[in-house]
This record gives sequence, C-alpha cells and structure tokens, in this order.
Amino acid sequence: MVVYLDILFFLNFGINYLLLRCVGRLGGKACFVPRLLLSAALGGVLSAVLFFAPAQGLWGLFIKALCCLLLCLTAFNVRSPGEALRLSLLLLSVTMAMGGGVMALTALSGSQRIWVRGGVPYVHLPIQSLLFSFGAAYVLLSLAFSARRGERRAAPARVKICVGGQWAEVHALRDTGNLLRDPMSQKRVMVVEKSCLVPLLSREERQALENLRGDNGPEVFERLRSRRFLLLPYQAVGQPGALLLAMKPDKMLVDGREEKEVLIGIAPGRISTPEGCQAILG
Repeated sequence: MVVYLDILFFLNFGINYLLLRCVGRLGGKACFVPRLLLSAALGGVLSAVLFFAPAQGLWGLFIKALCCLLLCLTAFNVRSPGEALRLSLLLLSVTMAMGGGVMALTALSGSQRIWVRGGVPYVHLPIQSLLFSFGAAYVLLSLAFSARRGERRAAPARVKICVGGQWAEVHALRDTGNLLRDPMSQKRVMVVEKSCLVPLLSREERQALENLRGDNGPEVFERLRSRRFLLLPYQAVGQPGALLLAMKPDKMLVDGREEKEVLIGIAPGRISTPEGCQAILG
C-alpha cells in the first residue's frame, strides 16, 4: 500500500484537532484556537514519525503518553503537574473512544482501506467519508462525556472570590446554557451582581461603578484605571454589539475547588433566578 505523507499528516492533524477540542470541552479548559492548531500540527508531525518508525511494547506506551503530555502542554494553559496528568489521561481516553468510533463508522461503509501502524491510523478514503466519520464521532463523544455535566445544569454553587487579598462570597447558579466567553482567551465568564463585589473594590472603583448601566460599560471602563478590568462583547435583546464590563479575580473557589479559567462579568442590577442566586456560572 502506498502511503502519502501529506495525506498522513493532514489526516492526523484533523483527528488531533477534534480530540483536543473534546479534551478542552470535557476538561473545562479554555480553547484558544491558534494553540489548538499548533498542537494539532505538532501531533500530525509526531504521528508521521511514529507511523514510519513505530515504537513497540512498554517503550511505545511511554512514547505515546509523552506525546499526549506534550500536546496538552502546547494546547492548554496548564498550571500544575496534576492538571497536566489529568488532561493527558483524558486525551488518552478520548483518543481510544474516538478511534473506536471512526473505525466502526469506516467499517460500516464497507471499506477495507485502513492501515494502523505504531498506533497511527492511515485511511485511504474520500474526504467526504472522513469528514462524516470524524464529525459523527465528535458528536457522539460530546454527548456521552457531557451527560454527567448536564446533570448539574441549573445547580446552585457557593463561590468565593479573592481580589487584592479581600474575599467575597456569592451564591451562584450553574447554568451550562451560559456560553459567554472572552473572545481572546476563551475563558468562561461568571456574571455577578454589582453589589456583591463591593467588598473587593477600592473607594474610587466603587464610585465609578455606582453609575454602571447596561449601556454605559465603556464610559465606566474609562474611569477605571486598573488593568484588572476589561470589556467583553456580548449579544443581548435590544442591545446588539453590547459590551460587558468585567474583571479578573486573583483567585476563585467554586464549592471549595479552585477555578482558574473564569472572569467576572459585572451585572448592573439584580440577577433574577428562581433560587435567588446572585451570579450565573457557565
């Protein structure tokens, strides 16, 4: 069988990108597209090397685990060895699950043109069949791994926020329908009532935020001199292209667990929820 290097690279580049998107979504990590593309390209190169120079036995397992770690470090903002290990194991699990899905769908199509060497697949199929297989496997994996997260939809949570050594506690509502993200870093945004953040602000900042409304975020932002604050674009009814004033916390604990990829969106008024919560956490 003739193996074309460019097809091998781009095939595994696409697979790696889908896998990393799955890992980011399931692992709660911000997915910054340029870093994902760089990591997927690195994975394509490593896949080509492993295909033509396969490693066997325990040495092969070690090499694959090392490759997973390298891809995760390239794709995500990893801040601890434990988090790196967790993401690497998640990538291994998703790789096995998606690999099985792609192989099953390809087999159902009646094709025998599948070659796996060194744990790296090479499938000589029309691009339409490959795209369908990858897309279907991605959707099935997302549904399967998201089932547990879906059970926590609209569940209350206790959130502690630290800014400049000062702490504030709010009752938040977990809502997986809250898809607000920072377009640059892809960090999640927890929207919090302005009044709950008063203990974290200086007198000048409190004075600036007193007149905050839904339509004057940029004006208030100009009066805030701290680099802690930023503006985030969002869509709202009657406010196309609106900007939400937000801030970067020093530390955040959600039910006692530290969350490092979350920004705080400042809501001008009260947040109406059935549970009487003061924040909405996506």
